[in-house]
Amino acid sequence: MKILISAALFFLNFLVLAQTKQAKFQVKKSNNRIIFKAHNKSDYDQQVTLYFKSINGLYGYSEPVTKRIPAGKKIDFLELRFNGKYSYNYSYRSKAVPTSEQKVAWKEKIKPYEFEDNQDLNSGIVVFSKERCSACRVTMDYLIKNKIEFDYIDISSSSKNNNLMWKTLRDHGIRLNRVSTPVILVDGNLHHSFKDLRQFLKTLDNKKFKAK
Repeated sequence: MKILISAALFFLNFLVLAQTKQAKFQVKKSNNRIIFKAHNKSDYDQQVTLYFKSINGLYGYSEPVTKRIPAGKKIDFLELRFNGKYSYNYSYRSKAVPTSEQKVAWKEKIKPYEFEDNQDLNSGIVVFSKERCSACRVTMDYLIKNKIEFDYIDISSSSKNNNLMWKTLRDHGIRLNRVSTPVILVDGNLHHSFKDLRQFLKTLDNKKFKAK
């Protein structure tokens, strides 16, 4: 049973990470060349690895290519050549590698949304997050950009916050030993381990939670 639970949690984590890629690729064809252009849409530098599951008739690739893309920038990531028919199937991984300045800027950005001890957990949107959680950052970034009111609790900052999250999970009948962050309360209703995080966030974009 523990093995099955661990496998399920790994799969859910994989899905969440797949949804929160902050780099996007665009493929352009020019004469006898194909150019893979990468766009980092986030406010953090991203380390991106491009690799091919299958490739035929294209030249210039021998192993996965990894590059660092500055925040908000577009770069020509990889150029391949062809002489005739070709086919390919590619994928990529992206990981946030923020600079010290970007880390400071992010903390300043979310500081006004920090949960206070006298607030009600069961009112409005409360996000349990942790450092180096890309899904947490995507969540809070989406809420801020769409002017949706929320409060966040950083479980990395203190054992008190971490214990509060696990108590909240237990109070809602969750008995797992591991759970993917973010854990989100919406008017007291608990949500976690999202299969489609972005789709869930869209449901929060309504007048009820909009900043006045």
